[in-house]
Amino acid sequence: MEKGFTGTLKYNIFQAFFGSETAVDVLEKCCCPLYVGLFVDQGETDPVELIIGRNGYQRALVVFDMQSQNDYVVNSNSVTFEKAEADWASGMTHVTHIGIFSSHKVSDIESGEESWVSDEDDELWAFLPLSEAEQIKTGEIFQLNPMSIKMQLV
Repeated sequence: MEKGFTGTLKYNIFQAFFGSETAVDVLEKCCCPLYVGLFVDQGETDPVELIIGRNGYQRALVVFDMQSQNDYVVNSNSVTFEKAEADWASGMTHVTHIGIFSSHKVSDIESGEESWVSDEDDELWAFLPLSEAEQIKTGEIFQLNPMSIKMQLV
């Protein structure tokens, strides 16, 4: 998998500026909470995301802030994952990449309330390598500090 923004996000950007969809239409599709997912390198293929719901793994909410003078965005919050109930990466397996995912709204049929979730059905917007491979063991909480995720269009 190529690092950077995915084809889906690039397509939406082009649609907003040059396509048949208006910028408002595109923004309505992609203005939702964003989540970070963790990918492990298994050596034989492209990195794959950890399985949501296994060993306590869930994607973590991320908020971005535009750094206007430098034309890039950075995460403005600490991206904190739930505590690992079992090893997420151990032995020869390491967490090597992150993915930025969209989320979607779900409605509770009984209460009628809506909430945002992130799961296997969400679009992958960006794919980025970690500066160092990580092993996440039972009981550990993995966190990305503010300003540790930086993205820009080139």
